Amino acid sequence: MRNFCMHFNLSLISVLVFLFSFHAEGKIKEKATYHPVHVSYTNVEYDAQSKEFKMLFKIFVDDFDKVLQQKYHVSLELQAGKKKSGYQEYITKYINEHFKIFADNKDITNNKLKFSHSEVREKAIWLYYNCRYNGKSANFEIWNSLMTDLYRDQTNLLIFTYLDNQTALRFTNSETIEKVSF
Repeated sequence: MRNFCMHFNLSLISVLVFLFSFHAEGKIKEKATYHPVHVSYTNVEYDAQSKEFKMLFKIFVDDFDKVLQQKYHVSLELQAGKKKSGYQEYITKYINEHFKIFADNKDITNNKLKFSHSEVREKAIWLYYNCRYNGKSANFEIWNSLMTDLYRDQTNLLIFTYLDNQTALRFTNSETIEKVSF
């Protein structure tokens, strides 16, 4: 059953990432900023050499601009490709408030995410972060509520890779916490 669920999750992620990319390339004709799917993609991968988690968050940039405006009353105009002074602080604050990794019940991301860089492409903002982790664990808990404060139908897809193990996870407005055991 677990293999079926894993295969189903990976298939679901593949389809949604495809739709996300398909829409991003402009092949689906819609209104300028409207898109019918509210989805984000996160990749979390542990690098044993550098002893850190490397994270990539891919979020529709128009939605991300909107949530930052509503939450912090700041217009960063990320969709226009602008990088206003201090934009990293607002982005990192939002990510820290909506994304956490726990290892053996200890929050390893607790305001320790280090912003690496960002880029806007394919109608999405790609955010790159690093987080030091020196421990070893077989039990993780991931909390992901990205964009659920903006959309009730938000789905957040995540690939989590630790050492030789990989799993796919799906988060929604009502399911923001997932446990992973290897």
